[in-house]
Amino acid sequence: MTTLAPERLREAERTFVPRILVFSTNNISDPGIDLAGSAHMTYSPGVVVISLPCTSGIRPSWILHAIKGGFDGVFIASDGDECAYLPDCSTRASRIVAQAQELLVKGGHQSARLKMAAICSVCAEPFTRHIQQFGDALWFIFGDIRHGYAWVFPKSDHLSVGIAALHPKHGELQAGLARVAARYGVALEDAQLRGHPIPIYLRREPIATARALLVGDAAGLADPFTGEGIRLAIKSGRLAAQAILSGHPEQYPALIHQDIGVCHTFGLGLAWLFYHFPRLCFALGAPNPFITRAFADMLADRADYPLIILQIVGSLPIYLLTEGIAALAGWLGGSERREKVRSLVYTGAGK
Repeated sequence: MTTLAPERLREAERTFVPRILVFSTNNISDPGIDLAGSAHMTYSPGVVVISLPCTSGIRPSWILHAIKGGFDGVFIASDGDECAYLPDCSTRASRIVAQAQELLVKGGHQSARLKMAAICSVCAEPFTRHIQQFGDALWFIFGDIRHGYAWVFPKSDHLSVGIAALHPKHGELQAGLARVAARYGVALEDAQLRGHPIPIYLRREPIATARALLVGDAAGLADPFTGEGIRLAIKSGRLAAQAILSGHPEQYPALIHQDIGVCHTFGLGLAWLFYHFPRLCFALGAPNPFITRAFADMLADRADYPLIILQIVGSLPIYLLTEGIAALAGWLGGSERREKVRSLVYTGAGK
């Protein structure tokens, strides 16, 4: 994997104005949004508001269409428990959000691009705070970068912007980074780019000598799927200390291969599959709570890639069968029965 990123970008160089579609309600949240404007509160000028009589009238397909159409996020300013039309409006709205987030994930979009909160007629400050959070979010961009991804991280006084890909062609990273920067309003004209390959441990290079043990990036111990290195730096540091304290530092390469190297082999295979077929992997993996929980355990160093692959292979039939039964239950008995089927299976699996 190779990465490319500009050196420190000042916050002043960020001109990214997020385009946010807001669904509000005529009687409850509209006055709160109007109050934010009349009080001269600051939020993105890229906000577009559509007013409806009731939050439950929103269709999940509208949200997916908005994201595909170029909006960076969708915010539902719901009535909460104050809806004048339906006593269960908030429950219905929660179901709409859940369905819309599933559509977003299946379409290769982040579910976090949709948010909902109850906004009352005097809730000007909460509204502006929710809108500002879209601009402060961490953005991972998949699908637009061949065999890789890009990121935009806001920090206290600058932006972290970059791109990474498996075996990129000459100039491909530069062109991809320019596209991402243009889309998110990041000025790169005066920024100096820095790129380098991310080392991946393949047991080809020596990681120990008679007087030194290499750990972390120096040993090629970056994650083959994400390129992240802090977790493996800590883990290899512990293994190095273990080998030294045992009086057998020569055993360090074997410990690395046993605890990290074997997992790297499986991780490389999974990375190849994901970056070559990202939309398929998003559609089948991201909504699957068994898989998302396994990845969370891996990032916390509670699981490794062989276990994740077992989770993928083992849970996929269960997930597809559950979703099929849930869809049938929803068709026959409504959304409550559909969600009941899902909760029975997914309870304890992260969903």
